[in-house]
Amino acid sequence: MLNYGVCILCIRMIECSLNQTPRGNCRRRAQSCSHDSQHAGISGYYLEDIMEDNAIQVIYGEGKGKTSAAVGQSIQAVSAGKRVVFIRFLKGKNLNDYICIERLEPDMKVFCFEKEDELYENLEPERQEEEKQNMVNGFHFANKVVETGECDLLVLDEVLGLLDIGVLTIQDLYRLIERCGSDVSLIMTGKYVPKELIQHIDIVSEIKQVKQLKS
Repeated sequence: MLNYGVCILCIRMIECSLNQTPRGNCRRRAQSCSHDSQHAGISGYYLEDIMEDNAIQVIYGEGKGKTSAAVGQSIQAVSAGKRVVFIRFLKGKNLNDYICIERLEPDMKVFCFEKEDELYENLEPERQEEEKQNMVNGFHFANKVVETGECDLLVLDEVLGLLDIGVLTIQDLYRLIERCGSDVSLIMTGKYVPKELIQHIDIVSEIKQVKQLKS
C-alpha cells in the first residue's frame, strides 16, 4: 500500500548469540545501521547467511516498511533459486498490492485465508470473530507447509498481531519455530514482539518511523 508521507526508517539489528538461543545457528554479530546503509540488516547483505543457516527472523516496529522488507527478502530468495511461501494476516483478502509478486509463481506463492475485503481492525465484532477462524486456518496451513517441506522460506506477514487479538499463543509460535528446525527459514512481521520470544529468534529487526511529513 502506498504511503504518501516521507518516512525515515531506523533499523536496529539484534542478533541472538549461541548462548541466547536454543537454535544456536546464528553466527552474525549484532550491529546498528540506518535504512540506507550499505550493510542494512534486512537487505541482501545477509540473505546468503539467512538462507544457509535457515534463520528465524522477526521484523517488527511501528514504522512503515515491515512487509516491504519481507517481500524484498522473498524476491531475493526466489532469485537465488529458493521456494517461498508468503502468508498474510489481518489485512483482508484484497491482494492488489501483491499482484507483481504473484507473477513469481510457482517459485513464490502468496496466500490469504481471510474472507473480508476490509482490514481486521475495521470490522464489526461479529465479523472479526469469523475472520479469527480463517486466520487460524491460515496458521495451520503454515505448519503444514513446513511439515511437508514445500518451501525454503516461509513468510508470515503480521502474524505477531495474532497474539494481540488472541488468535494465537506464544506457544503456537514456539512449536512452529521448532518445526522449521534446520530445513526452513522463517520471517515473521508485526508491530510488537514479546520479549520472551526474542530468545528463540536468530535475527530481530526493529523499524521505527523517525519522521513523516504532514499531509
